[in-house]
Amino acid sequence: LYAAVLAKGERSIVPGRARETVFITRDALRHALLTELKRSFPRRAKCFFNYELVSCDLDARALYLRGPKGKEKLVRDWKLLVGADGADSVVRAQMLRHCPRVRCSAYASKRVRKLLRIPVQPADALFSPGRASFIEQPQGLLRGPVVGAATAQRGGGYLVVLSWDGRDEQPWGVRTPTELKRQLLEALPRLRRLDDVELDAFLRRAPMKESYVVCSDYCDEDARAVLLGDAAHAAYSMLWQGCTTAFEDAAELNAQLGLCASDDDLAGALRRYSQLRQPEGKAMSDLNLLAHLRFGKSRFFWPRRQSLDKLLADVSDAVNDPEQLYRNVAWSHFAWLALAKLLWMFDREPLDVGTGTGGDTETEDTAGTAASTKTGSMRAAAVANAAGGVSASLCEPAQDETCRDLVAASA
Repeated sequence: LYAAVLAKGERSIVPGRARETVFITRDALRHALLTELKRSFPRRAKCFFNYELVSCDLDARALYLRGPKGKEKLVRDWKLLVGADGADSVVRAQMLRHCPRVRCSAYASKRVRKLLRIPVQPADALFSPGRASFIEQPQGLLRGPVVGAATAQRGGGYLVVLSWDGRDEQPWGVRTPTELKRQLLEALPRLRRLDDVELDAFLRRAPMKESYVVCSDYCDEDARAVLLGDAAHAAYSMLWQGCTTAFEDAAELNAQLGLCASDDDLAGALRRYSQLRQPEGKAMSDLNLLAHLRFGKSRFFWPRRQSLDKLLADVSDAVNDPEQLYRNVAWSHFAWLALAKLLWMFDREPLDVGTGTGGDTETEDTAGTAASTKTGSMRAAAVANAAGGVSASLCEPAQDETCRDLVAASA
Protein backbone atom coordinates (compact mmCIF):
# COMPACT_ATOMS: atom_id res chain seq x y z
CA LEU A 1 0.00 0.00 0.00
CA TYR A 2 2.79 2.42 0.90
CA ALA A 3 4.56 1.70 -2.41
CA ALA A 4 1.31 2.30 -4.30
CA VAL A 5 0.83 5.67 -2.60
CA LEU A 6 4.36 6.74 -3.50
CA ALA A 7 3.95 5.57 -7.09
CA LYS A 8 0.79 7.64 -7.62
CA GLY A 9 2.05 10.84 -5.97
CA GLU A 10 4.03 13.87 -7.12
CA ARG A 11 7.39 14.30 -5.39
CA SER A 12 8.02 17.79 -4.07
CA ILE A 13 10.51 19.73 -1.95
CA VAL A 14 8.59 21.95 0.47
CA PRO A 15 10.62 24.93 1.73
CA GLY A 16 11.64 24.50 5.37
CA ARG A 17 11.26 20.71 5.34
CA ALA A 18 14.27 18.44 5.51
CA ARG A 19 12.53 15.48 3.87
CA GLU A 20 11.04 15.07 0.45
CA THR A 21 7.26 15.16 0.23
CA VAL A 22 4.92 13.26 -2.07
CA PHE A 23 1.65 15.02 -2.84
CA ILE A 24 -1.13 12.63 -3.80
CA THR A 25 -4.68 13.41 -4.85
CA ARG A 26 -7.44 12.04 -2.68
CA ASP A 27 -8.70 10.35 -5.83
CA ALA A 28 -5.44 8.39 -6.17
CA LEU A 29 -5.25 7.63 -2.45
CA ARG A 30 -8.78 6.22 -2.42
CA HIS A 31 -7.99 4.11 -5.48
CA ALA A 32 -4.93 2.65 -3.76
CA LEU A 33 -6.88 1.91 -0.58
CA LEU A 34 -9.81 0.31 -2.39
CA THR A 35 -7.54 -1.77 -4.62
CA GLU A 36 -5.66 -3.08 -1.60
CA LEU A 37 -8.92 -3.80 0.23
CA LYS A 38 -10.31 -5.86 -2.63
CA ARG A 39 -6.98 -7.65 -3.12
CA SER A 40 -6.56 -8.55 0.56
CA PHE A 41 -10.19 -9.44 1.36
CA PRO A 42 -11.89 -10.45 -1.90
CA ARG A 43 -14.74 -12.28 -0.14
CA ARG A 44 -14.96 -11.02 3.44
CA ALA A 45 -15.23 -7.30 2.75
CA LYS A 46 -18.13 -5.69 0.89
CA CYS A 47 -17.43 -2.20 -0.40
CA PHE A 48 -20.18 0.42 -0.65
CA PHE A 49 -18.13 3.24 -2.12
CA ASN A 50 -19.74 6.68 -2.40
CA TYR A 51 -22.50 5.68 0.04
CA GLU A 52 -23.42 8.08 2.84
CA LEU A 53 -23.72 6.73 6.37
CA VAL A 54 -27.07 8.18 7.42
CA SER A 55 -27.38 6.61 10.87
CA CYS A 56 -26.45 3.56 12.88
CA ASP A 57 -28.01 1.59 15.72
CA LEU A 58 -25.36 0.11 18.00
CA ASP A 59 -27.83 -2.03 19.96
CA ALA A 60 -29.33 -3.61 16.83
CA ARG A 61 -25.96 -3.51 15.02
CA ALA A 62 -27.50 -1.92 11.96
CA LEU A 63 -26.20 0.70 9.53
CA TYR A 64 -28.39 2.79 7.27
CA LEU A 65 -26.66 3.87 4.05
CA ARG A 66 -27.73 6.10 1.17
CA GLY A 67 -26.21 5.69 -2.28
CA PRO A 68 -25.24 8.41 -4.79
CA LYS A 69 -28.67 8.11 -6.50
CA GLY A 70 -30.66 8.05 -3.28
CA LYS A 71 -30.74 4.27 -3.04
CA GLU A 72 -30.95 3.16 0.59
CA LYS A 73 -29.33 0.08 2.08
CA LEU A 74 -29.43 -1.64 5.46
CA VAL A 75 -26.26 -3.38 6.66
CA ARG A 76 -26.58 -5.58 9.73
CA ASP A 77 -24.83 -7.98 12.08
CA TRP A 78 -21.27 -6.69 11.99
CA LYS A 79 -18.51 -8.28 14.00
CA LEU A 80 -16.62 -4.97 14.13
CA LEU A 81 -17.70 -1.45 13.23
CA VAL A 82 -14.82 0.90 12.41
CA GLY A 83 -16.03 4.50 12.56
CA ALA A 84 -13.74 6.31 10.14
CA ASP A 85 -16.41 8.76 9.01
CA GLY A 86 -14.70 12.06 9.69
CA ALA A 87 -14.83 14.91 12.16
CA ASP A 88 -18.66 14.97 12.16
CA SER A 89 -18.85 11.23 12.76
CA VAL A 90 -22.21 9.45 12.89
CA VAL A 91 -20.61 6.46 14.63
CA ARG A 92 -19.05 8.67 17.32
CA ALA A 93 -22.37 10.41 17.98
CA GLN A 94 -23.97 7.04 18.65
CA MET A 95 -21.07 5.88 20.83
CA LEU A 96 -21.44 9.00 22.99
CA ARG A 97 -25.04 7.98 23.68
CA HIS A 98 -24.37 4.28 24.05
CA CYS A 99 -21.21 4.25 26.17
CA PRO A 100 -20.91 6.75 29.09
CA ARG A 101 -17.17 6.13 29.23
CA VAL A 102 -16.70 7.79 25.83
CA ARG A 103 -16.55 11.59 26.13
CA CYS A 104 -15.62 14.17 23.54
CA SER A 105 -14.32 17.76 23.43
CA ALA A 106 -15.00 19.45 20.09
CA TYR A 107 -14.46 23.00 18.84
CA ALA A 108 -14.35 24.71 15.47
CA SER A 109 -11.73 27.23 14.45
CA LYS A 110 -12.82 30.79 13.71
CA ARG A 111 -10.54 30.70 10.69
CA VAL A 112 -11.94 29.29 7.45
CA ARG A 113 -10.45 28.13 4.18
CA LYS A 114 -11.23 27.47 0.55
CA LEU A 115 -9.57 25.73 -2.37
CA LEU A 116 -8.96 27.42 -5.72
CA ARG A 117 -7.91 25.78 -8.96
CA ILE A 118 -5.71 27.79 -11.29
CA PRO A 119 -4.89 26.77 -14.88
CA VAL A 120 -1.63 25.62 -16.40
CA GLN A 121 0.97 28.42 -16.29
CA PRO A 122 3.87 29.31 -18.58
CA ALA A 123 7.07 27.42 -17.83
CA ASP A 124 8.60 30.32 -15.87
CA ALA A 125 5.48 31.14 -13.83
CA LEU A 126 4.49 30.57 -10.24
CA PHE A 127 7.20 28.24 -8.95
CA SER A 128 9.73 25.70 -10.12
CA PRO A 129 8.68 22.05 -10.46
CA GLY A 130 9.01 20.17 -7.19
CA ARG A 131 8.49 23.23 -4.98
CA ALA A 132 5.48 24.77 -3.32
CA SER A 133 4.72 28.50 -3.17
CA PHE A 134 3.50 29.91 0.14
CA ILE A 135 1.29 32.92 0.78
CA GLU A 136 1.06 35.22 3.79
CA GLN A 137 -0.53 38.65 3.53
CA PRO A 138 -2.06 41.00 6.13
CA GLN A 139 -5.85 41.26 6.46
CA GLY A 140 -6.26 43.99 9.03
CA LEU A 141 -4.80 44.54 12.48
CA LEU A 142 -7.06 42.18 14.47
CA ARG A 143 -7.90 39.55 11.88
CA GLY A 144 -4.65 37.73 11.28
CA PRO A 145 -3.10 37.18 7.87
CA VAL A 146 -4.43 35.41 4.82
CA VAL A 147 -2.20 32.36 4.55
CA GLY A 148 -2.05 29.58 2.03
CA ALA A 149 -0.02 27.46 -0.34
CA ALA A 150 -0.02 26.66 -4.05
CA THR A 151 0.89 23.13 -5.15
CA ALA A 152 1.28 21.55 -8.58
CA GLN A 153 -1.32 19.08 -9.84
CA ARG A 154 -0.85 16.00 -11.97
CA GLY A 155 -1.53 16.92 -15.59
CA GLY A 156 -0.79 20.61 -15.11
CA GLY A 157 -2.31 23.48 -13.24
CA TYR A 158 -2.16 24.24 -9.55
CA LEU A 159 -4.31 24.19 -6.46
CA VAL A 160 -4.26 27.09 -4.00
CA VAL A 161 -5.42 26.63 -0.40
CA LEU A 162 -6.34 29.93 1.29
CA SER A 163 -7.11 30.41 5.00
CA TRP A 164 -8.36 33.59 6.67
CA ASP A 165 -10.37 35.00 9.58
CA GLY A 166 -13.92 33.67 9.38
CA ARG A 167 -15.49 37.03 10.19
CA ASP A 168 -14.88 37.91 6.55
CA GLU A 169 -16.85 36.02 3.92
CA GLN A 170 -13.91 36.06 1.50
CA PRO A 171 -10.12 36.38 1.80
CA TRP A 172 -8.93 39.99 1.91
CA GLY A 173 -12.62 40.98 2.05
CA VAL A 174 -12.92 40.79 -1.75
CA ARG A 175 -16.36 40.76 -3.36
CA THR A 176 -15.75 40.33 -7.10
CA PRO A 177 -13.58 38.08 -9.29
CA THR A 178 -11.63 41.19 -10.36
CA GLU A 179 -10.72 42.03 -6.75
CA LEU A 180 -9.77 38.42 -6.05
CA LYS A 181 -7.58 38.32 -9.16
CA ARG A 182 -5.77 41.49 -8.09
CA GLN A 183 -5.01 40.07 -4.63
CA LEU A 184 -3.81 36.74 -6.03
CA LEU A 185 -1.48 38.49 -8.47
CA GLU A 186 -0.06 40.45 -5.55
CA ALA A 187 0.34 37.31 -3.41
CA LEU A 188 1.84 35.25 -6.27
CA PRO A 189 3.67 37.77 -8.49
CA ARG A 190 4.77 35.13 -11.01
CA LEU A 191 1.19 34.08 -11.72
CA ARG A 192 0.23 34.63 -15.38
CA ARG A 193 -3.15 33.03 -16.03
CA LEU A 194 -6.37 32.85 -14.02
CA ASP A 195 -9.71 31.30 -14.94
CA ASP A 196 -12.55 33.81 -14.46
CA VAL A 197 -15.11 30.99 -14.20
CA GLU A 198 -13.14 29.34 -11.38
CA LEU A 199 -12.66 32.67 -9.60
CA ASP A 200 -16.42 33.21 -9.67
CA ALA A 201 -17.02 29.63 -8.45
CA PHE A 202 -14.53 30.20 -5.62
CA LEU A 203 -16.45 33.23 -4.40
CA ARG A 204 -19.77 31.35 -4.50
CA ARG A 205 -18.54 28.29 -2.59
CA ALA A 206 -19.06 28.22 1.15
CA PRO A 207 -15.83 28.25 3.19
CA MET A 208 -14.80 25.27 5.32
CA LYS A 209 -14.01 25.35 9.02
CA GLU A 210 -11.36 23.23 10.66
CA SER A 211 -12.22 21.21 13.74
CA TYR A 212 -10.53 20.19 16.97
CA VAL A 213 -11.96 16.91 18.28
CA VAL A 214 -10.50 14.86 21.14
CA CYS A 215 -12.21 11.72 22.45
CA SER A 216 -11.46 10.23 25.86
CA ASP A 217 -11.88 6.70 24.51
CA TYR A 218 -11.89 5.21 21.03
CA CYS A 219 -13.90 2.04 21.58
CA ASP A 220 -17.22 0.66 22.78
CA GLU A 221 -16.56 -3.02 23.45
CA ASP A 222 -20.23 -3.91 24.02
CA ALA A 223 -21.22 -2.51 20.62
CA ARG A 224 -18.04 -3.84 18.97
CA ALA A 225 -17.41 -0.36 17.61
CA VAL A 226 -14.18 1.61 17.39
CA LEU A 227 -13.18 5.08 16.17
CA LEU A 228 -10.33 5.90 13.81
CA GLY A 229 -8.88 9.03 12.21
CA ASP A 230 -10.76 12.34 12.39
CA ALA A 231 -13.71 10.62 14.03
CA ALA A 232 -11.45 10.08 17.06
CA HIS A 233 -9.06 13.05 16.88
CA ALA A 234 -9.67 15.84 14.37
CA ALA A 235 -7.08 18.62 14.23
CA TYR A 236 -6.29 21.84 12.45
CA SER A 237 -4.10 21.39 9.38
CA MET A 238 -1.08 23.40 10.53
CA LEU A 239 1.16 20.33 10.88
CA TRP A 240 -0.61 18.32 8.14
CA GLN A 241 -0.73 15.11 10.18
CA GLY A 242 -4.43 14.20 10.08
CA CYS A 243 -4.36 11.44 7.49
CA THR A 244 -0.96 10.34 8.78
CA THR A 245 -2.38 9.72 12.24
CA ALA A 246 -5.33 7.87 10.72
CA PHE A 247 -2.91 5.51 8.98
CA GLU A 248 -1.15 4.93 12.28
CA ASP A 249 -4.52 4.21 13.92
CA ALA A 250 -5.28 1.67 11.22
CA ALA A 251 -1.88 0.02 11.60
CA GLU A 252 -2.26 -0.30 15.38
CA LEU A 253 -5.83 -1.58 15.13
CA ASN A 254 -4.70 -4.15 12.59
CA ALA A 255 -1.86 -5.24 14.88
CA GLN A 256 -4.18 -5.66 17.87
CA LEU A 257 -6.78 -7.55 15.83
CA GLY A 258 -4.00 -9.86 14.67
CA LEU A 259 -3.50 -10.95 18.28
CA CYS A 260 -7.09 -12.18 18.57
CA ALA A 261 -7.30 -15.96 18.65
CA SER A 262 -11.11 -15.88 18.73
CA ASP A 263 -14.05 -13.48 18.83
CA ASP A 264 -13.85 -13.54 22.61
CA ASP A 265 -10.52 -11.67 22.40
CA LEU A 266 -11.99 -8.76 20.41
CA ALA A 267 -12.96 -6.60 23.41
CA GLY A 268 -9.42 -6.80 24.80
CA ALA A 269 -7.94 -5.89 21.41
CA LEU A 270 -10.18 -2.81 21.12
CA ARG A 271 -9.29 -1.74 24.66
CA ARG A 272 -5.54 -2.04 23.97
CA TYR A 273 -5.90 -0.13 20.71
CA SER A 274 -7.70 2.73 22.47
CA GLN A 275 -5.18 2.89 25.31
CA LEU A 276 -2.25 3.04 22.88
CA ARG A 277 -3.68 5.49 20.36
CA GLN A 278 -5.72 7.94 22.46
CA PRO A 279 -2.66 9.72 23.94
CA GLU A 280 -1.14 10.03 20.46
CA GLY A 281 -4.32 11.36 18.89
CA LYS A 282 -4.78 13.97 21.61
CA ALA A 283 -1.15 15.08 21.39
CA MET A 284 -1.42 15.49 17.62
CA SER A 285 -4.57 17.61 17.94
CA ASP A 286 -2.96 19.72 20.67
CA LEU A 287 0.24 20.32 18.72
CA ASN A 288 -1.72 21.85 15.86
CA LEU A 289 -2.97 24.53 18.26
CA LEU A 290 0.49 26.10 18.00
CA ALA A 291 -0.87 27.73 14.85
CA HIS A 292 -2.53 30.30 17.14
CA LEU A 293 0.88 31.60 18.18
CA ARG A 294 1.90 32.21 14.59
CA PHE A 295 -1.27 33.23 12.75
CA GLY A 296 -3.66 34.43 15.47
CA LYS A 297 -3.94 37.81 17.14
CA SER A 298 -1.13 36.87 19.53
CA ARG A 299 1.44 37.35 16.78
CA PHE A 300 1.50 41.04 17.73
CA PHE A 301 3.02 40.11 21.11
CA TRP A 302 6.17 38.71 19.51
CA PRO A 303 8.86 41.17 18.43
CA ARG A 304 10.52 38.53 16.24
CA ARG A 305 8.32 36.45 13.96
CA GLN A 306 11.36 34.33 13.07
CA SER A 307 11.35 32.77 16.54
CA LEU A 308 7.84 31.42 15.98
CA ASP A 309 8.77 30.25 12.49
CA LYS A 310 11.67 28.29 13.97
CA LEU A 311 9.42 26.81 16.66
CA LEU A 312 6.89 25.59 14.11
CA ALA A 313 9.63 24.29 11.81
CA ASP A 314 11.18 22.32 14.69
CA VAL A 315 7.80 20.86 15.67
CA SER A 316 7.04 20.02 12.04
CA ASP A 317 10.34 18.16 11.64
CA ALA A 318 9.74 16.31 14.91
CA VAL A 319 6.24 15.07 14.04
CA ASN A 320 7.50 13.91 10.65
CA ASP A 321 10.18 11.79 12.32
CA PRO A 322 8.92 8.18 12.40
CA GLU A 323 10.92 7.54 15.58
CA GLN A 324 9.13 10.29 17.49
CA LEU A 325 5.86 9.91 19.38
CA TYR A 326 3.48 12.86 19.23
CA ARG A 327 3.12 12.82 23.02
CA ASN A 328 6.90 13.20 23.43
CA VAL A 329 6.95 16.14 21.01
CA ALA A 330 4.07 17.74 22.92
CA TRP A 331 5.84 17.26 26.26
CA SER A 332 9.07 18.81 24.97
CA HIS A 333 7.07 21.94 23.99
CA PHE A 334 4.85 21.95 27.07
CA ALA A 335 5.21 25.67 27.85
CA TRP A 336 4.44 26.74 24.27
CA LEU A 337 1.43 24.45 24.17
CA ALA A 338 0.09 25.84 27.45
CA LEU A 339 0.29 29.37 26.04
CA ALA A 340 -1.29 28.30 22.74
CA LYS A 341 -4.21 26.66 24.57
CA LEU A 342 -4.76 29.80 26.63
CA LEU A 343 -4.96 31.95 23.50
CA TRP A 344 -7.07 29.32 21.74
CA MET A 345 -9.82 29.77 24.35
CA PHE A 346 -10.59 33.16 22.78
CA ASP A 347 -10.45 31.96 19.17
CA ARG A 348 -12.81 28.98 19.05
CA GLU A 349 -16.50 28.08 19.10
CA PRO A 350 -18.19 24.90 20.39
CA LEU A 351 -18.89 22.16 17.89
CA ASP A 352 -21.97 19.96 18.31
CA VAL A 353 -20.85 16.34 18.03
CA GLY A 354 -24.01 14.82 19.50
CA THR A 355 -25.88 14.63 16.20
CA GLY A 356 -23.29 13.49 13.68
CA THR A 357 -24.21 14.16 10.07
CA GLY A 358 -21.47 12.01 8.62
CA GLY A 359 -18.37 12.83 6.66
CA ASP A 360 -15.66 15.36 7.22
CA THR A 361 -16.08 19.06 7.89
CA GLU A 362 -14.05 19.42 4.70
CA THR A 363 -16.64 18.86 1.99
CA GLU A 364 -15.24 20.22 -1.26
CA ASP A 365 -14.58 17.58 -3.88
CA THR A 366 -11.18 19.08 -4.59
CA ALA A 367 -9.90 18.29 -1.10
CA GLY A 368 -6.85 16.07 -0.99
CA THR A 369 -3.86 14.84 0.88
CA ALA A 370 -0.16 14.18 0.55
CA ALA A 371 2.45 11.75 1.79
CA SER A 372 5.79 12.10 3.49
CA THR A 373 8.43 9.80 2.02
CA LYS A 374 9.75 8.32 5.25
CA THR A 375 10.47 4.80 4.12
CA GLY A 376 9.00 2.03 6.20
CA SER A 377 6.87 4.27 8.42
CA MET A 378 3.10 4.36 8.63
CA ARG A 379 3.47 8.10 9.23
CA ALA A 380 3.20 8.34 5.48
CA ALA A 381 0.35 10.59 4.48
CA ALA A 382 -1.26 14.01 4.64
CA VAL A 383 1.49 16.61 4.90
CA ALA A 384 -0.67 19.08 3.00
CA ASN A 385 -4.34 19.63 2.30
CA ALA A 386 -3.98 20.26 -1.41
CA ALA A 387 -4.86 17.95 -4.26
CA GLY A 388 -6.94 17.32 -7.34
CA GLY A 389 -10.52 16.36 -7.94
CA VAL A 390 -12.37 13.22 -7.00
CA SER A 391 -13.68 10.93 -9.73
CA ALA A 392 -17.30 9.84 -9.66
CA SER A 393 -16.67 6.31 -8.43
CA LEU A 394 -13.62 4.11 -8.02
CA CYS A 395 -15.47 0.81 -7.83
CA GLU A 396 -18.92 -0.55 -8.45
CA PRO A 397 -21.18 -0.71 -5.37
CA ALA A 398 -21.77 -4.20 -4.09
CA GLN A 399 -25.14 -5.87 -4.56
CA ASP A 400 -27.67 -6.19 -1.74
CA GLU A 401 -25.76 -8.39 0.65
CA THR A 402 -25.18 -8.39 4.39
CA CYS A 403 -21.60 -7.89 5.53
CA ARG A 404 -21.05 -10.15 8.55
CA ASP A 405 -17.29 -9.85 9.00
CA LEU A 406 -16.11 -6.25 8.86
CA VAL A 407 -17.81 -2.96 8.14
CA ALA A 408 -15.67 0.16 7.74
CA ALA A 409 -18.04 3.10 8.09
CA SER A 410 -16.68 5.94 5.98
CA ALA A 411 -18.65 8.71 4.35
